[in-house]
Amino acid sequence: MRICFVAEGCYPYAVGGVSSWIDGMIRAFPNVEFVLLTIVADRSVRGDFAYTLPENVTEVYEVYLSDLDWSRAGRGGQRRLTSYKHESLRALVLNRQCDWDTIFDLFRRPEISVDGLLMGEE
Repeated sequence: MRICFVAEGCYPYAVGGVSSWIDGMIRAFPNVEFVLLTIVADRSVRGDFAYTLPENVTEVYEVYLSDLDWSRAGRGGQRRLTSYKHESLRALVLNRQCDWDTIFDLFRRPEISVDGLLMGEE
């Protein structure tokens, strides 16, 4: 089994609260593979983890909010997702099997905002 945690501003960068809960969950299931999709303010925290990651954390993807242009002008107008990307994002939100490579690619692309992906009309 493979589980992805989407963590904003907490694990593995800060100790306590939600971070402790995530760390405890990962350590409680050593036979489960975990992937982290972390959302942090900027690149200054890149790889600066407060926790030593267990071996069952196999991948860490870092998304930096400062890399994104949040102004409407910076978005270049409304961008539409391809049908496949839209269905991959929909599968993630509905807790269905999804194409993780597509999901991670969407979250890493600087021309698409995380806010727009998760809260947009599409």
